Amino acid sequence: MAWSLEKSNGNVETKVVSVSPATEDYAEETIEVIKAEKVITVPTDTLYGFACDACSAEAVNRIYEIKGRDSSILEKSLNPGLESIGVRVPDYNFIRAVAHGSRSALSLTSTNLSGQPSIINIKDFENLWEHCAYVYDGGILPAGRAGSTMVDLTKLGKYKILRPGSAKEETVAILERLSLLEDGTGD
Repeated sequence: MAWSLEKSNGNVETKVVSVSPATEDYAEETIEVIKAEKVITVPTDTLYGFACDACSAEAVNRIYEIKGRDSSILEKSLNPGLESIGVRVPDYNFIRAVAHGSRSALSLTSTNLSGQPSIINIKDFENLWEHCAYVYDGGILPAGRAGSTMVDLTKLGKYKILRPGSAKEETVAILERLSLLEDGTGD
C-alpha cells in the first residue's frame, strides 16, 4: 500500500512514498523530479541511495554537499585522463524503471554522510530527508550494509574484486562462467 507524507522545510518539500514491494507506480513521477534537477533518495538492491541526473552539475554537487564531501573530487573524477568508471545496473525494478525512463545517466551514491555506515532503512537517515525532493521507501533492504560488489575488469581476461559487497560469490561465479580468471598480481 502506498502512502505519502509531505512536510515543508524551507524551500524543500519532502514526500515519502512507499515502493515496497518493488513497484513502478511512481516511476513517472520520479523521472519528472530527476529531469527537474532535484535530488531524491531511492532503494536499490543493496542500499538506499541519493540519486539525480548525472548530467546536472547542480544536482550532483548538491549530493556532494548533502554527504559532506568535497566536490573537487567530482571534478577530478570527470577528468578525461581517468582510467576507470563505475557502471551499475541495480537488481531493483523501481530504480531500473526510473533509469530507463529518464533517458539519461543517473548519479547514485549511498544515502549516508561520508564515513558513516550505509543505510538500509529510511528511518536511519530521517535527518537528511529535508535535503531531498522525494524519499522513496522500499522498507528494510535485505542485502545488508555491504553495498555493491566492485570488480576491476581493466585487464583482458581477468578480474579483480575491489570490494566484496553483498554479491561477491554470485559475481565471481558469473565471471568464472565467462572464463575470466582472478587477477592475483596485486597491481
